[in-house]
Amino acid sequence: MDAIKLDGEEAGHWGVVYSYGSVLAVFDNEQDAQNEAACFGGAAVQIALSVWTALCAAHVTAPS
Repeated sequence: MDAIKLDGEEAGHWGVVYSYGSVLAVFDNEQDAQNEAACFGGAAVQIALSVWTALCAAHVTAPS
């Protein structure tokens, strides 16, 4: 398992990128992300707030 922390003051959420695909699970805290990564062989990454905001905005504006 790899834990990657992005530099910057805007970091907020944590995510897990799984080794079997480009799926990203998002967590509100590091401990939950680390536990998930350990159980399923993924990498825990800290998501910058600006990236998180962009992902949320894309989800809201995406056509159904």
